[in-house]
Amino acid sequence: MTVVSYNVFRPSAERLQNQIQWLKDKFGSHGPDVILLSETVRGSSCGAGRNTAREYAKAFNAYYVNANEDGINISCQTGNAIISRFPMGNVGMVRFANQNNLSDPTNDRNFVFADIKVGNDIVHVYSTHTHHSFGAKGDKIQKKHHVRSRSDMGHH
Repeated sequence: MTVVSYNVFRPSAERLQNQIQWLKDKFGSHGPDVILLSETVRGSSCGAGRNTAREYAKAFNAYYVNANEDGINISCQTGNAIISRFPMGNVGMVRFANQNNLSDPTNDRNFVFADIKVGNDIVHVYSTHTHHSFGAKGDKIQKKHHVRSRSDMGHH
């Protein structure tokens, strides 16, 4: 089973197509089995009503779930998504209490989780925000987000 996780950085239409093409070049036309995305966008003001997770799912003939971290009243929502070639169930989201200031990258956001049925097995996956910065600063923020998500997995 192949799993890819990365920050798509609120992609424009061109960036989105470049990302999808890169995955097809790397993994074949079917893509990875599971793709975990952070900083997806959807909504009317994202540019032609974009929906990153849906476009990934269409490109790879896959299932998807997307959870926004901005709240329902935002016209361009940012979030995290799971794209899977396998059926998903027990899907949900945990929203962290301190996500009020999304402009502060050290604040926790949310994560989306799902059980994926692979043959006779169930694989538990979750997708959390992975900050896009590289180097020591980005690593520190990413570790903080992942530790927080792991500690809350038992509370969903």
